[in-house]
Formats: sequence, structure tokens, C-alpha cells
Amino acid sequence: MTYSILVVDDDEAIRNSVEEFLTIINYKVKSAANAQQALDILQTFNADIVITDITMQDMDGLELTKKIKSKYHADVMIMTGYSAEYSYEEAVMAGASDFIFKPFKFEELGLRISRVLRESEIKQERVNLLKKLEKLALINCKSHERKIIPFKNFNFVEKKSDVSRYKPRKKLIKILLGDSKGNITDTLEEYIKIIMEDKYDLKFFCSSHGSKILEISSKETIDIYILITNNLICDHVANGGRLEDSLYLIQQIKKIYGKPIIALSGMDGPEYDSVNIKMQYFADFFFFIPPRLEMLGEAIEICLKIHPDFNQEP
Repeated sequence: MTYSILVVDDDEAIRNSVEEFLTIINYKVKSAANAQQALDILQTFNADIVITDITMQDMDGLELTKKIKSKYHADVMIMTGYSAEYSYEEAVMAGASDFIFKPFKFEELGLRISRVLRESEIKQERVNLLKKLEKLALINCKSHERKIIPFKNFNFVEKKSDVSRYKPRKKLIKILLGDSKGNITDTLEEYIKIIMEDKYDLKFFCSSHGSKILEISSKETIDIYILITNNLICDHVANGGRLEDSLYLIQQIKKIYGKPIIALSGMDGPEYDSVNIKMQYFADFFFFIPPRLEMLGEAIEICLKIHPDFNQEP
């Protein structure tokens, strides 16, 4: 499948170089010199991603993002060279899926685009799955109205009179928190219990050591990993710095077990950009610490929904 990208920047040199790079790596690309031109192009061009500069005359990138998100399904990535004037939070609040600082390496841009596209596919898969679940219903054949009973409310009982005798069974979810026991882990565990205990039986495992995490994974069927990457001790797993070793651990978990991973990093800044970007690519979701708990909760739900074993009976 060939994805379509619209590049919006009033700097012709940047616009042309980004368009050329994306064309080389097999994206279908169009470009616009300003926000209004971009909106005109979107009327006939079905873009999967719009990559826009933030500082433009007449209409800036944030306002363009809001207009795009109100009318189209495209994801938006915002580019800026003014880190002091605009924040990641402003971009996200406007509806952007990512935020990248100029100047950037094309490798970084390519990885960010891949991650945004993959997250979009995951969200669409979740929507499709929920639609399928909504269609699964029990039909009360004794009723002339053929009353539909929502799938989620019952544990598949055949007789109405028997409903009170059946207690829905909760699926056991095993969550591994990659962190040393402390405030962050305690907060995450407490929050996960609040949002999930009414739907699942939960079992938590916790370790900050890479080898121990792999050992636990070999003995227990972990459903989801939540890893505080800058707190992991993995020097014996790979030969690099703390974050590089955490990246290696994420790759190993994905390669061996293929289970969902949510990575959180407390290391922000230019010196950590390269490894953080790679983590964003290999993990299913990536957040800087502290994450918004509601966004983390949504990420957990999405990871579980796309889990291959999720719909099996407990």
C-alpha cells in the first residue's frame, strides 16, 4: 500500500527537499507553499499525513491543523525551528500526531512517519474490532420484538431465567512494569487498577533488570509490557548506555514474544533524540514522563484490543 503525504512549508528549499526524500522512499507526495493552498489540495488529494511548518503567514500550522482535523481523517505532523515559541502540548491540543524540530535528519523524519502511520492503523483496527463486537449480540427468541441484548452485558446464557445464576468471568491480564519499585510504578499500578479492575483480573510483575524481565517473560505469559526506559538496568543485556540497552531489550521482547509494549522515557533533549525516536518506532506506544494518565489508559486499552488472544474465552 502506498501512503499519501502533503508537505506544507513556505520555505521552498525545505519543501522541495522533503518532497524529494519522501518520493524516493515510495510515498505519494504533493506540496503546498501555504495553509490555504494546502486546504485547496486536500479537497481532491486524500492525504494520510500532512506535514506542515508551524510558522507561516496568514494561517499558522496550529490553525491549519485544527482545520484539517475538523474535516479530514489525515494525521498531522508539525515542523518548527522555534522551540521556545511553541510547545509539544500546543501541537497535540491542536490535533497533531507528532512534533519535529528543524533542522532534522531525514532518517528521523522517516521513522516518525512510520510510527504515525502504524499508530493510525492500530486505532483503525481498534475501531473495526469494536464494530465487530457490537454486532455480536444475543437475540431473545421469545420476544416478538426480537430484543437485542448487548454482547458485553452477558456471559452467553441460553435462558433468561438463568441469568442470575451466572457470574461473568473476568479475563486474567498479566502486566509487567519495567521499573524499580517506587513512586512512578506505584502510581501506574494504582491507576491501572482503577481503570481496569472492573473488567479484568490483574496480575502485576515488576523488575528494573533486563535479564529478570526476560526471565519472567519465559515463565509467565505477559499480556502487556510498560517499561520506564531510563530506569532499566540492562548493561548485561547489551553494551551501551542506559537508553540504548533499553532499546535493545524492547527489540528482544518484540522478537521473542511479540507482545504489546508501552515505553516511557524521562530522558528528553537533543542528546537523547536518536534513541528516543527509535524507541517510538519499536514500541507500540511511547510517552515522555510524566504521561497523561488518560492517554496512557487509552494506549493500554488499544494494546489489549489488538492482542491476538484478547477475544479468547477466559
